[in-house]
Amino acid sequence: MRRDSPAVVLAGLLFFLSGAAALVYQVAWQRLLALHSGVGLYSVAMIVAAFMAGLGIGSHLGGRLSARLDGRGALGAFAALELGIAAFGAASTWIYYDWLYPWAVHLPSPSWPAGLLHLAALLPPTVLMGMSLPFLVRAVVTDVETAGRRIGWLYGVNVLGASAGALATPWLLMPVLGVRGTVLAAAGANLVVGLGALSLIALRSRTAPP
Repeated sequence: MRRDSPAVVLAGLLFFLSGAAALVYQVAWQRLLALHSGVGLYSVAMIVAAFMAGLGIGSHLGGRLSARLDGRGALGAFAALELGIAAFGAASTWIYYDWLYPWAVHLPSPSWPAGLLHLAALLPPTVLMGMSLPFLVRAVVTDVETAGRRIGWLYGVNVLGASAGALATPWLLMPVLGVRGTVLAAAGANLVVGLGALSLIALRSRTAPP
């Protein structure tokens, strides 16, 4: 076992929770934004496409920006991203329903204005989500020999977390907590991930070799 392996394992567990929160948001936000444009094939396609576009843009930006930081700085940036997602998530039901819905509901659907609205509404949080993996990879990959295993570990547990979030949201969280409570639970998960990443900075300082 490498000296920093506990930190890598903990980073993976945090990223599992982050992936679960992301899919909780996607399912919940799908319900909210569908109120603007109806529940149908084109509406769902527009919302999912907007969600994936934000993730792709964020991944590209994160890859470029993370290369400028060392491991400690990248981990701090990852923590900031998760805390930013938590803040947006906590306010998202107010943004998407209380503020956006009263006038967005009048847009025709399917239509390009509705698609652009969904894209604009989902870009801020999804770009932050997409940026998280490159920064976390920059923080935990210390050499070429372990790069493949560690990136695979992070990506794999994130996908498992996303699967758990997608399964739990409609069958467990929403029936018990409702949409607003479900989104707040996801925001709480991102808050835990952000604070956990900050604690990893201290652990990294103690275990990193000279």
